[in-house]
Parts: sequence; C-alpha cells; structure tokens
Amino acid sequence: MITPDLTGSLDTIEIVIAIEEAFEVDLPDANTEDFESPDAIVDWLEIELSNQRPNKAARVSLRKLAQDQHRPELVEGFDGPWRREQIVAIVREIFRD
Repeated sequence: MITPDLTGSLDTIEIVIAIEEAFEVDLPDANTEDFESPDAIVDWLEIELSNQRPNKAARVSLRKLAQDQHRPELVEGFDGPWRREQIVAIVREIFRD
C-alpha cells in the first residue's frame, strides 16, 4: 500500500475530507494523528463500518474501480456490510489522487 507522510499537511486535510465523504464517517480529531498509514486508516474503517452497507456514492465508486481494475469481487455483496477489500480499494484510490 502507498505510505505517504500523514503529518499535518494540506494533503492530510484533503485525505481526511475525502475519506469522510466516501465512507460517510467522521474521523475523530484525536485519532487523526494515529493514522500513520493507509493501513491504519483501513483498520479503523473496518471496525467503524462493520455493521454498515456501502452507501450509494461508495457503490458507484466500487463499480468504477471493479471495472477499471478488472476486480468484479469489489461489487459483490452490496446488500451486506462493508468488506475489507472494498475499503482498501477506495482508500487506495483516495491516496492516488
């Protein structure tokens, strides 16, 4: 996974906003500094989203990623809770932008 420096830059603010919008969550301010890597963000999101389904915007993003990356598994099970590989795909895309 991509491992950018997440310490107090404009990029960090943009990443936090993109994650909050994509997953419809509020990242706790106190923990933002603990997100040293995309893996740490994915770990937190996996717990936070464990009982939620991908929202409409996320389903659109996952469909596009599944098509672009030839990964049909990303669009399976929208009627169930988020899966780690779905979270990882969206977080990777956010860090690439």
